[in-house]
Amino acid sequence: MPASLVSTLSLITGPALLTNASAVLLLGATNRYDMAVGLRRHGLLSQAMLLLQLAVGCFGIATLAALVGLCVDDTIAGRLGSVATPVLLGAVAIGGASLIAGGLTMLRESWIGNREARA
Repeated sequence: MPASLVSTLSLITGPALLTNASAVLLLGATNRYDMAVGLRRHGLLSQAMLLLQLAVGCFGIATLAALVGLCVDDTIAGRLGSVATPVLLGAVAIGGASLIAGGLTMLRESWIGNREARA
C-alpha cells in the first residue's frame, strides 16, 4: 500500500474510533439515566449526556473534515483543503475535551450513587 493511502486511512479512522467510543459511553449514560430518574439523581447524568453528545458530533465533524480535506487535496489543490485542517483540529480538541469531561461527570455520578447506596 502506498504511504499516502496508509496516512489517509489513519487520519480518517482516528476520529471515527473516538466517535464510536463516545457513542458507547453515551449509550451507557442513557441507560443509567433511565434508572436514575426514579432515584432523582439525573442532574449529573443529563450533563454527562450533553457532553458526550457534543463529543460524538465533534468527532463526526472531524472525520468528515478529514475526508473532505484529503479528497480536495488529491483533486483540487485549493483553499478548501487548507480550511479542513483547522476544522479537523478544532473538532478533535473540542470532542476530546467533551469526552473527558463527560466521562469524569459519569464517574462523579457513580461515586455519589455508591455513597448514597451505602448510607
